[in-house]
Amino acid sequence: MPPITETDWETLSTELPLPNSAVITSYLASRTALKTEELKQRSDHSFRTNLSPIARRACEIVSRIRDVEKQTIWTPALEEQLANDPESGVQGPVFPGMMFGLAKGLMEGTTLWGIVRRMPKGSLLRMYEFEVSGGC
Repeated sequence: MPPITETDWETLSTELPLPNSAVITSYLASRTALKTEELKQRSDHSFRTNLSPIARRACEIVSRIRDVEKQTIWTPALEEQLANDPESGVQGPVFPGMMFGLAKGLMEGTTLWGIVRRMPKGSLLRMYEFEVSGGC
């Protein structure tokens, strides 16, 4: 398919709804309602809604650290570096929840790993569960 020309784009852009149009507003409201309903149906909904204030604060801190590490460590540049290193054994995309054996060396240098190391026995399993469930 050939790229869209400026003329084609001008024609197409006049047919798109404006950001504050009723269609877009309705879509965003429905999307928010669906996301709220999905959160209620999560297996850990009761646990998350009954967190103590200190646990809620800890969860917020870990989530912030996780977001920073997703943006600074688990990047396309890292993916490219590993793809060019035949000894890395990594094939395919690099992401925070990737297979432990492939990411272990890199993970051990992260702030989140430092937190996990200081947690009681079984925390690695909890961190995996945390990662799979999308964090706090």
